[in-house]
Amino acid sequence: MKSIFSLLFFVIFICNCVYSVNSLTLYVDPSSKSVDPKCGTTLNNSCKTFLLAYRSYSHQTDGTNSTALTLSLVDGTYKAGENGFPGGWGVRDTIYLRSLTVSSYSQRSENVILTDSTDSNPFFPYVQPSDYRLEIIISKITFVNSSYIIYSNYGADVSFLNCVFTNSTTFGGLVRTVGGSFYL
Repeated sequence: MKSIFSLLFFVIFICNCVYSVNSLTLYVDPSSKSVDPKCGTTLNNSCKTFLLAYRSYSHQTDGTNSTALTLSLVDGTYKAGENGFPGGWGVRDTIYLRSLTVSSYSQRSENVILTDSTDSNPFFPYVQPSDYRLEIIISKITFVNSSYIIYSNYGADVSFLNCVFTNSTTFGGLVRTVGGSFYL
């Protein structure tokens, strides 16, 4: 009887490990002073920029990129010049994501402002291998003076939830994907 319970426990444990969703939440704060390569795991050790958060993600995951990433943005203004990727290709050689959620830590869109993204400096550019379909959910963020916020070469399912767009143009698009879907 004891061995049956042990076997049952083992099977349940293995099933739980196999079917659990891996995720990592990293905090980003434009006033952070952290230099930790694994920044963002706590508010006190927030990453200063998106790029530093992506590097932290790379240091903390197993390299399969099956780990979902959530960027929790602390109140402040995030400029594309500091957080975007000049040329739009900064993430190409470092990580491939399958799931990205970007949200306001305070849950107030007026407190988190992303500004000045362009086609040559988007906030979220991804050049994915063809078998990686990207899911992006952005919630409770205000975008100001922005276009081409997201670029994905293979396709992405993009959702903007409770976001505000001020002086942001649809000329050329807010999201540029090859395939996929886009929801405002």
